[in-house]
Amino acid sequence: MASQITVRLYEPSDSDAVRSIIERSARDGELVGFHASEVRDWVRSIPDVAERTWVAVNDETVIGILCVPFDAIIVSPEYRRRGAGRRLVKTVRAVQPHFELSQWSGSPETAAFLQSVGFRFDHLLVRMVRTGSHLPAEPHLPPGFSMRTYRHEDFDDYFDLLVRSFADHPTPLVLDRERVRTVHSKPEFNPASIHLVVQDGEPDRLAAFVRLRRSESVDSAPVGTVALLGVDPDFRARGFARALLRSGIREFIASGIETIDIEVVSNNDRARPLYTSEGFEPVLSWPYWVPDETRLS
Repeated sequence: MASQITVRLYEPSDSDAVRSIIERSARDGELVGFHASEVRDWVRSIPDVAERTWVAVNDETVIGILCVPFDAIIVSPEYRRRGAGRRLVKTVRAVQPHFELSQWSGSPETAAFLQSVGFRFDHLLVRMVRTGSHLPAEPHLPPGFSMRTYRHEDFDDYFDLLVRSFADHPTPLVLDRERVRTVHSKPEFNPASIHLVVQDGEPDRLAAFVRLRRSESVDSAPVGTVALLGVDPDFRARGFARALLRSGIREFIASGIETIDIEVVSNNDRARPLYTSEGFEPVLSWPYWVPDETRLS
């Protein structure tokens, strides 16, 4: 059976099969902690990252997927231990030597597989949650700065801010200008979901940002997510991250959302104390693995 398995880039005709693989994995409890809307968003986003998504195929049937932007590898249960996952990893490493894979299920079997294909544990991605209707203090900015929402004409300045803000992030963050532009061009994109700190008198000089997202849990309860929060290194230590975080929390609570989450890597010592001080507590973590450069897969 394994000799019939091949690997190739995702094609539009794979959409139904890939959706079925992801949704089945979610139903089987393998995507621990995923909101229902996050699974739907992932499925919808696959065509936008087709050039970095590979599928394993057996006799013209798609049986597995490795999506680099989502740090994900999933193989249909009936085809596990038959070489599909190993072939996916080997193919991707041949064209992209360094990428991360998440151990969403936390199972020992997944860890053993990742070790067997030449990966090592690197860090945890921690989900922190704030609950209740208690408002944080009013956001405060130093003189000379103000807060506003994103405008479409901000795109280039916003993308440059993304790059600057995450250049020294503890884990690599791959940012593609055209992919971000595609996301912003979709009908469901809401410019008001991005709050910006700008310098007075220089409205195009962006200092910091927060990106908010509304989701729903598996029981359809509304969840507010602080999806991204970043500050230009030239403007750090001025309270911008705290002000934007408080602004997002207050907006969610005002709209009736009392469960708010944010995700942070375990070795981000700058961000975790901020989130804790604003009422977020860790509730879940996922191990992330990277290629072990001392080994061959």
